[in-house]
Formats: sequence, C-alpha cells, structure tokens
Amino acid sequence: MKITRNCVISWTVLVLSFTPLLLKSQDRDLHFTQYGMSPINLNPALTGIFNGDIRYTGNYRSQWSSVPVGYNTVSLAYDQKIYNVKLKNGLFGIGGILNYDQAGDSKLRALQFQLAGSYTQRITQMNFLTLGLTGGISQRAFKDGDLSWDEQFVNSQYNSSNPITESFSNLSKLYPDFGFGLNWHFQVPNSKRTQFDLGASYFHAHSPNVSFYKDASVEIKPRLSVQLGSSFKIAPRFDIIANGNYYSQGESDQAIAGGGIRFHFDDRIGREMALQLGAEYRFLQKDAWAPVLTFYYTQWKVGLSYDVNISEFERATNGNGGPEIGIMYIITKVKPLPVFKSCPIF
Repeated sequence: MKITRNCVISWTVLVLSFTPLLLKSQDRDLHFTQYGMSPINLNPALTGIFNGDIRYTGNYRSQWSSVPVGYNTVSLAYDQKIYNVKLKNGLFGIGGILNYDQAGDSKLRALQFQLAGSYTQRITQMNFLTLGLTGGISQRAFKDGDLSWDEQFVNSQYNSSNPITESFSNLSKLYPDFGFGLNWHFQVPNSKRTQFDLGASYFHAHSPNVSFYKDASVEIKPRLSVQLGSSFKIAPRFDIIANGNYYSQGESDQAIAGGGIRFHFDDRIGREMALQLGAEYRFLQKDAWAPVLTFYYTQWKVGLSYDVNISEFERATNGNGGPEIGIMYIITKVKPLPVFKSCPIF
C-alpha cells in the first residue's frame, strides 16, 4: 500500500504542475488524437520505452472529409531495445518512422522519414531517465492543376481558361529535419499496470526552410512539446488511465488531455485481454472532443476514436471531425540469463 500511495501522490503533483500549460490550441505539424499510439512522433525519448523488446505501430487519421478538403495522415513506425551485458543499469533503443500527410485541392503533402535513437539510464529501482534523438529527411510537395486563382475571376465570373501569372520555382521541397527529447519513466517493480511517463521534446530544431520559391524563406518553427502518460492499478481487474499533451509551435499551440478506465478480462501471461473506455478533449479554443475505445489482446493493442468538432468550424463540418485508428504490436523475446540479469528494466 505504501508504494501505491506514493504513486498516486507523485502523479497528482505532476498533473497539477502540468495543468497551467493547458492554455491555447491549434497546430501545424501532423497530430493524432491517440497521440500515445504514436510514441516516436510524440517524443524520440520514448523510443524503446515499452514492456517488451520490439514494437510496431501504425496510425491512420482522416479529418474534415465532409468539407470537403479532407486531411489524411498515415504513420508507420518500428522501434526496439538493444541490450548490452556490460550496461547493468542502462539500455539503448533504436527505431524509425515514416509519416505521410495530404490535404486540400492542392494535394499538399508532407513525407517524412526519421531515424530515432535513445539511451535509458536506471536512476533507482523505479525511476528511469531517457534521452532521445531523431533525424532524417522530409519532403513537402503539391500539385497546382486543380487550383483556382483570382486572375481567373473576371466580373465575378470564373473561367478556368483565363491566363494567370502565378508561378512557382518548385512544386517540391526536400530538407533535413532534427529533434531531441527527454523522458522520465516511473514503474512499480514487477508490475506492468502501474507506471507513468513525463517528458519533453523539441522538433525542427534548426527551423528548416520549406519555401517553394527559390529565393524566399519560409521556416518551420521549432515545436516544443510536453507530454504525460500514466496508468494505475486500482483493483484486480481495473486500471485508471490519465494522459495529457501540450505543444507550442510559433504562434500556434495545442493542449489535449484525457483518460479512461481499463477493464482486464484476463491478465495471465500469454492470455492478456482488456478493454479501455475513455475520451480526449482539446482545450483552449474548444476545438474538439473524441470518445476512444482501446482493445488489448496479448501482444496487440488497437485504438479507435472519432473527433467531434465543437469549434466555430462546426458550421462547415456539422461536428464531423473524423475517425482515427491506431495499431500496436509488441514482441517479447525470451532472453539469455546473463542479459536478463544485467538489465532488469521494464
């Protein structure tokens, strides 16, 4: 009981410290309502931070298709732990992520490939500190064939054959991108159900130029993110879940927080099965809320959510934000005895 009480007190302090950050909302980078289902996008210091050895994740999000200038986002990722018998209190993590995002009549799309690496150091029996780095190549591109221009409107009448003077040096831009992050992981020994993470990350560290004009500069502003994720076992079959994410990018920022309750049908090793019911809410400008249903089965985790738009944009969307699905698959290997003894992490 003493450990459980200390967990609850620590979590409460973290939530109270985190709450003042929930002040504004909007975003520029791709985002997911189920942000915990895309950990490397959230923070490179979450690379390798999971119960298991190898993790595959996939995410799909469709937004505002009823307008109709829908946003479609796909993310695929892989990460794993790297054990070293010489590191008795630490381990490395490596991974990679591929993101694709497309929106609007211009088919404006962003393609991003990033590699991620991390190092985790055990501070005490229950506390672990991780430093993560990410870097790779990104591309932004669009098509101008379906676009309309003001010069094509004459006497309030549109004519696609009217000539235009608008031109672009490039329809595609390739650029490097880098980021880093820090994460604190707390986990009760011999328990997968009581744990929390508190982290911060910094993306687009060098403000890459993404202008389609040859001699112009349009920078992607750095994105500072703070995130919290936690779960607490409150009964043999029930856990309480609480999480939050805030980030600021240029003049835009976003805050989303939520939680839920998880019911375990079976928690025996190799037969785990659970169902989680919850909700997420975007603060600040009252952007949207989303019910979330998550199903756990052995190594699988599948999350379904649907954004309900409640901002002023509701007039165009009729409240239809869009569906999202996240899938996670974790492989746990049987380790040789020396490796298992030298690295009792997670």
